[in-house]
Amino acid sequence: MLLSALWLLVVASPAHAVGAVKAAGQPPPDFQDYVVDLESPDPHRRRLAIRTLRGRIHAELRRSARSGDPLVRDEATLVLDDADHGVAPRCIEDIDQPELTRPCADILAMLETTAALPALRSQLSIGTRAAARHHLERAITVLESYAAEGAP
Repeated sequence: MLLSALWLLVVASPAHAVGAVKAAGQPPPDFQDYVVDLESPDPHRRRLAIRTLRGRIHAELRRSARSGDPLVRDEATLVLDDADHGVAPRCIEDIDQPELTRPCADILAMLETTAALPALRSQLSIGTRAAARHHLERAITVLESYAAEGAP
């Protein structure tokens, strides 16, 4: 009985009705719910949001590349445009937060956000953990190649 009462408190909690965490019976979180959760003061919620967004961006890139259907490619392009406008600026701003460094570096590289190069280089120069350094170095390399392709 006590366990079921505690479960009711958790499920009925207003914290579960906002952002990417949804109460039972509500539709699953969408892309924008995770973007909203990037503003959360809770680092665990931000980490979950950014990792989920990284996975969705990766999936949309794959879907766009593999599909021969123009409608599927257009839908993927819309999601990627949302990410470019909603997630990339946030990643550039928050690249220095330890829980966001690695996934943000990956996202910025996937979205080809060459404007992120100064922020990535700055974060790399201040000394980060080895795993984060690897992601930062890879993102810088990828973005430098995109920048070189776009240069006249």
